[in-house]
Amino acid sequence: MEQQIAIEYKKKIASRYLPIRHEEITNKIIKSDGYNVSIKYDGHFYILYCNNNNVKLINPGGNIIEDLPLITEFKNNLKQKCESVILAGELYFYKDGDRSRSFELIANLKKNPQKIYFAVF
Repeated sequence: MEQQIAIEYKKKIASRYLPIRHEEITNKIIKSDGYNVSIKYDGHFYILYCNNNNVKLINPGGNIIEDLPLITEFKNNLKQKCESVILAGELYFYKDGDRSRSFELIANLKKNPQKIYFAVF
């Protein structure tokens, strides 16, 4: 069931995202009263799924991650605040002051798990 949530979100919502550079905003986006903007990290799409303190990251391909420090931190901060939440975002390898690359996420999941971050869209 959780994997299906990730599949549907990616297909129906994330497929409509438009990556642009700041100098392209006035050329590529139609005039509107408001926009939602997020930074694009070079990572992998995941949903953070939490149900009764069962927290895990799930991607549309069915990969499940349950043992990163960020999950423990999320559990500790979530206690007594809500029972269920689903957040879509990007899992990436954090490099202070430097751009991360998608392949670095995979290479560092076990080697540097404390530097794996999740950016919510």
